[in-house]
Amino acid sequence: MDNMRHFDRLYDVILHLITQLCPIDYTLSHSVTGQASNQSRAAKPMFDSTLYGIMVKKVVKTKFPQVQRTAITSKVHDVQKHFKNKPKKVTTQ
Repeated sequence: MDNMRHFDRLYDVILHLITQLCPIDYTLSHSVTGQASNQSRAAKPMFDSTLYGIMVKKVVKTKFPQVQRTAITSKVHDVQKHFKNKPKKVTTQ
């Protein structure tokens, strides 16, 4: 929790925590709700409830007690979009 004091925005806290708790591939292949985003896509599996619970209940709610769970979910989606749109590094051999 000490390193959370350096972040003033909810998005920054969520981004930091997700990168600490989950690999990017896991973050992109899972969902907060476990429901399909639209009818043309299959539903993604839900995030591990223990990891997500730690992030929401223990850390985010401690730093931002006034924030609603829907705002946290929205920021998780924003982080997923960030990872999805981030250019992949090209490795040369």
